[in-house]
Amino acid sequence: MSFRWEAYLDLAQQLAMGPVAPPAPPEGEGGEQAPPPAAPPGPSEAALRTAVSRAYYSAYHLAREYVESKNLASVGKLESHTSVWKALEATRGKPRPRQEIAISVKGFALMKARKDADYEIDRPPSAPPSTPEARQRYWKGQADLAVKHAGTIRDLLAQIRT
Repeated sequence: MSFRWEAYLDLAQQLAMGPVAPPAPPEGEGGEQAPPPAAPPGPSEAALRTAVSRAYYSAYHLAREYVESKNLASVGKLESHTSVWKALEATRGKPRPRQEIAISVKGFALMKARKDADYEIDRPPSAPPSTPEARQRYWKGQADLAVKHAGTIRDLLAQIRT
């Protein structure tokens, strides 16, 4: 039995949701508030970056299986990721189904987000937020978008396989 690549998408969704926010800190002596927690509540930056990566790999492997089953491209190890997404956008003299083109567009966007999540260690690739909270908000948005794109790719592949 082969691996069920949708499990990566399930994991990405869980990572993007993260733990439930901790309760508000208790009041200290004399009515003072206890210091805020060191890290913002919600999923950690590491969990959010991992969610982006797992969402991408879920979509990539599902698309690769489709591309190989339809003989749209010979997918080797070198540049295999780009080959999969290009195979779905290429015309080869005839129009591609709109679902394949949409999969390709979302796949390329996911591939860029995955590279940013895995390799842009010190900052988000766009305007770098300077606080942990701002970085967390940025990566939360990226994780949510990656999960959405990967889910769309999964759904579009299911439509065109039938």
